Amino acid sequence: MDNYKNIVVASQQPEHLPWLGLINKISKCDIFVILDTAQYEDSNFQNRNKIRNQTGWQWITVPIGGSKIKPIKDILISEDKKWKQHYIRVIENQYQKANCFNKYFPEFKQIMENSENSLSELNTHILLWMLEQFNFPKPQIIKASELNLNTNLRKTDMVVDLIKKAGGTEYLSGMGAKTYLEKEKFDSAGLKLSFNQFESPIYMQLHDPFIPNLSSLDFLFNCGNILPYGDLSDKGCEAIKLLLKKINFKPAWTVLEMFGGDGTGHSRAYAFSANEIEMWELDNMKCGQLREKYPWAVVKNVDTFKEMKNCTSQYDLVLMDPPTLMSSENLVPEGLKFVRENGWVIIRVIKKPHTPHNAIIPFSGVKEIEESNYIILNKRIQVREFYGFNDWSYHYAYQIGKRK
Repeated sequence: MDNYKNIVVASQQPEHLPWLGLINKISKCDIFVILDTAQYEDSNFQNRNKIRNQTGWQWITVPIGGSKIKPIKDILISEDKKWKQHYIRVIENQYQKANCFNKYFPEFKQIMENSENSLSELNTHILLWMLEQFNFPKPQIIKASELNLNTNLRKTDMVVDLIKKAGGTEYLSGMGAKTYLEKEKFDSAGLKLSFNQFESPIYMQLHDPFIPNLSSLDFLFNCGNILPYGDLSDKGCEAIKLLLKKINFKPAWTVLEMFGGDGTGHSRAYAFSANEIEMWELDNMKCGQLREKYPWAVVKNVDTFKEMKNCTSQYDLVLMDPPTLMSSENLVPEGLKFVRENGWVIIRVIKKPHTPHNAIIPFSGVKEIEESNYIILNKRIQVREFYGFNDWSYHYAYQIGKRK
């Protein structure tokens, strides 16, 4: 028993241009089985997926030739030569202005140009290419057609057979299978059953508003290969970077961050490009860390709530990331006094407890901004934290005008 090793298996039909939810599931397993033996489903995600365009989203589709009543591994792509040119041109037109397009598009284009007539092989090639781009340890990839599965089995029985033949001890399923997978059959077979809950993070796209659950190409072309999950140490930094870009942050701005922390969080998103920074932090040790990390910043070892009552300065950007109840001592209305006219405030709102002592910051703090005595020039910009996005927090940015 001491030598027992849990081996997580996940599986999926070969999707075309898979979404981030599938990439996320694959990142959590030891063995991933491509279900190329499953029946092809027309008008699903096996020959098409969603990409962003200027007005919303659109399908990008690989045309099918011949009969569609076959396992996916036997489905053939249309022999019409023109579809590849059209397909590649659509992708290029929609994403050529994306930040990382030039880095990834040439290889993707080559895959499409060199594709033969098997849909399953094309989808598998794209999936393997995507996995190579993203930064996580890759699981073993197996095709179901290589496992000698019992083709007479269905649903739970088929999955149990698949896990055993793949050499696994646990099955990681998508949430959609929760309605039909029978846990008692896993228990009888000595196997574990778990479900991968995925909710799309918000990231920078070429157009607003944000649209979730597109093909992973959308994330890759816009943001590169750092997946938005897994490393909680960066949980606030990426969200702040997005907001700073959206509000057109300039190095000449003066910045105040209340509850400065130790320099491993929000400040990394702006500190190295901002000329004038002030940070308030009560913890003496954290103040020392901040001074060491940002020697050009003004770091004040103060009780933030008391300092708010005494300070008369104003700043172009104020960041509030309080560790205790946001509503206490009228934090939000007090903090707005330090924002210059036409300046911005960024406030973090914790969705579920994860702070020391299980402190919860309620959404009422955001409501206080909207109902404050100050004119809100821009409606709020909301960004979900990149890391730990299921249960963590949101950031809001508001541009503040004069008092009403």
